[in-house]
Amino acid sequence: MDIELLYFILIIGVFIVCAVVFKLPTGIAMLFSALAGGIAYAITAPYQFLQLPRHLIDGSFGYIDPIITIAAAMIYMKVIERAGTLDKFSVAVLKKLHKWPTLLLLAFMFIIMFPAMITGSSVTSVVSSGALVAPMMLAIGIPKKETTAIVASGAVCGMIAPPINIPVMIICDIVDMPYIGFMLPLLILILPLAIFFVLYLGRKHIKKIDIKALEDKVNFNIENEVKWPVYIPLVLLIVLLVFVNFFPQILPPFGTPLVFIIAALPGFFVGRKVNLIASTKEAIRVALPVMAMLMGIGMLVQIMTLNGVRGYVVYNVMTLAQTTWGRHPLLLYLGAAIFIPLFGSISPLASASVFGGPVVMSLIFMNPIIVASALSLLASVGDFLPPSAIAGQTSARVVGVDRYVSVLPKLIVPIIVTIIYSVAYMIVLGLYY
Repeated sequence: MDIELLYFILIIGVFIVCAVVFKLPTGIAMLFSALAGGIAYAITAPYQFLQLPRHLIDGSFGYIDPIITIAAAMIYMKVIERAGTLDKFSVAVLKKLHKWPTLLLLAFMFIIMFPAMITGSSVTSVVSSGALVAPMMLAIGIPKKETTAIVASGAVCGMIAPPINIPVMIICDIVDMPYIGFMLPLLILILPLAIFFVLYLGRKHIKKIDIKALEDKVNFNIENEVKWPVYIPLVLLIVLLVFVNFFPQILPPFGTPLVFIIAALPGFFVGRKVNLIASTKEAIRVALPVMAMLMGIGMLVQIMTLNGVRGYVVYNVMTLAQTTWGRHPLLLYLGAAIFIPLFGSISPLASASVFGGPVVMSLIFMNPIIVASALSLLASVGDFLPPSAIAGQTSARVVGVDRYVSVLPKLIVPIIVTIIYSVAYMIVLGLYY
């Protein structure tokens, strides 16, 4: 047995023990698994013991760009949340679209997706817009389990949708590819799934919505409490993102974190009163687990590069592609469809970092933007799967479902559809886009 395989088994074993048995945060579990892999390697190369701290520190800063982006995006989310932007928008959508349940569900799905779209974190959507929309969905007749599934799937769709897709950012960093040109491919990838999820899970449960019967369950007073200027931060963010991405000759790119900070500024002067210090502290507190996870992934990738595990994975994945026929590496597609979601059940970001780069390099004859986008969606399936099931578990707590396992049967069809659609998207558009 290759020693690199033993290192890999040790790293995965330590992570599972830390995350599942001791229930440590994912970032801390990755730190311990990286430390175990580094120590095991240093036993065979004693001179490396003194280098371990340097590698761990270097690795922790490997994803500093997305870490700063998440921090800025979370500050923006907390500002518009406390100002009342999300509350007013959700209530306005419910009042305008209650006569058209299909359009209402699609609007609810977009509201759930939005925080994850701009932060890259599915948990952010669940605890902010998901917690806001879930009572409305329950009030109009959608059962708890289906509501949990809708919130979880919306959060995952938002995590993959543009402008911020952290799994794709990780893959781009590994293969040395700029995070440019992903806006349209990611929209094409995720919009059909988001529409399918919410209609499949919720539409059959809605008959007729009596808006007056919801007055005790929904805070309609928000429309009088805050006025239309509360939408300015939202509109400004959309305008800035559109101009930065599509019209750089008019507004040159000046960094996504700065876009979020600029868009958040009007939030302090419209709507409810927002405390800068309190909002910033709360934003960083909520974003900390995701930022710690990125630091842990960086350390893990650094150590896996040091002890040869990363090269071992790359070699075996590329060999798998070469043992198939012609320009259609069927075994590689099948392996990606199985192992990337399974490893994503530990962490979608870890799955993207371990398997994403090798698969993109193995399919070098295909459009790398399309391949990376599809792989990020495959990795995100792990957010539904135990043991971690971060989006699913959090959604269950928000909605009030005691056991997330009872929700899983509702997600079987969406999971299967997502995997099949991801592979088909990668094959068809990857070859011809």
